[in-house]
Amino acid sequence: MPSWAEPNFIAGHPAGLRFELALCARSEERADAATYGRLLVWLAEDLIWGQYDSKGTAVGVEWYWVELLEHLATNWRYLRYEQGYPFRVMPVRPSGLMLSLEQRWTLPEIDEAAEDDVVYGFQSSHNFAMALDGCVVPDLWFVREGRTVLIEGRDHVRRCSHERELNTLEQLGTFLYKRLSQLSDSRSLEAKSAWEQRDAISFEEKAAITTHESLDALRTLADGAPLAELLYDPLTTSIEDNRAIDLVYRCKGLLPVECLRQLLQELRNHTEPPRPALEDLTCRIQDEKASLEDRGFPPHTQGRRLALKLRHDPDLFSAPDARAEPEHLLKALGVEVEKRSFDSRRLDAVGLWGRNVNPYVLVNLHDKHLNNVGALRATIAHELCHILVDRKDVLPLSAVVRGVMDRAAEQRANAFAAELLCPRFYVRNLYEQFLSAADVVAVATSKLGVSNELAALQLARAYCQLGPDDEQYIESLVAPDASLPWR
Repeated sequence: MPSWAEPNFIAGHPAGLRFELALCARSEERADAATYGRLLVWLAEDLIWGQYDSKGTAVGVEWYWVELLEHLATNWRYLRYEQGYPFRVMPVRPSGLMLSLEQRWTLPEIDEAAEDDVVYGFQSSHNFAMALDGCVVPDLWFVREGRTVLIEGRDHVRRCSHERELNTLEQLGTFLYKRLSQLSDSRSLEAKSAWEQRDAISFEEKAAITTHESLDALRTLADGAPLAELLYDPLTTSIEDNRAIDLVYRCKGLLPVECLRQLLQELRNHTEPPRPALEDLTCRIQDEKASLEDRGFPPHTQGRRLALKLRHDPDLFSAPDARAEPEHLLKALGVEVEKRSFDSRRLDAVGLWGRNVNPYVLVNLHDKHLNNVGALRATIAHELCHILVDRKDVLPLSAVVRGVMDRAAEQRANAFAAELLCPRFYVRNLYEQFLSAADVVAVATSKLGVSNELAALQLARAYCQLGPDDEQYIESLVAPDASLPWR
């Protein structure tokens, strides 16, 4: 029987990943035996790898942990730089990746077999359970989103600081690396070399990983210029903080090449720091968001409550039921809003900022916005949410409406925009007065400047006792797949 020591290694954060590794006390001369031990992995207070014995004591997974060192070394570039998921899918949580892909693969123009290798590679990099060859453990996902990382295991999901959690993984890798420091067997030598070279890749490779683009696609975008010149950001040398790289990632497949090149050139001219009024309001909204998250509210509820917080701020609204002017709000906070045609119908707006850079918003004047002022105002309100709520963590560099975005952030921004422009309490009060969905929609669109569809959706979700005729009227105004309480 192996002789076990007290944990040789303990690292992590109480709100994130924590590792406790107890190595076998005997001395060994090979990589596998030298790293044989029991590993406990926690996600906050939840035990992910390990089990409780009859006395309620947590017992770690017994294995050769050189395999985890090899996995970290091989996939470090993806754990550090890659964000989001392949093929622009946006699952709510990492374990939902395959369901999202299966929905994508029902489309006749998509070749599932052609995408399989990319998907398997992503799973192999970001699911630590796949690091172990012959040891069965629960899935443990690690997927970056901006300055945050989604970590999931045993149905528990946490959004944590990416920098902090990557540091924890680095501490674990370094401990295992040092365990092999005196060994000269081939596996030890290869594992140590891989760990030493874990981040030894070129700027071009880092850009390709971060954007989910091939090097050939990036070179086409560069049109003969060096990639480092195309993706130059005067404010940083860090890949994670590079605004140009982030914009290419979020605009993937949405803009003509010439238009994207122009945006990449433009962003270099925006280097001013955020205005104090914007930072003050952002800080207050961020505090409220953190409180809502701690109380377990889902993203769409967070969005509604954050919008109501703005509506009840007397410095921003003359009354809680006053008409919202999101463009005026942004300009009052020092955020420039420009409307232009992007020669694309697939993108609604681009919000650009960066670490300590004042945001600016470019709204696409395509048919949807030209023919529907309510839709235009909703897009600007959507960007307002990202600027106030997501700019410091999930979306630290840019936000592209209908681009590659974090699913929770989009759910929150959609609900925020709807409640800011057409609060549920407003349409509920109207319905109590008129008892007619048609009348409520007519008044709301006229007084609040929203689209028929948005007014109808807000009325449907305002907890009114609607009759069959009103429900039918609402259904005639909204998209066929819209979520309605009675469906």
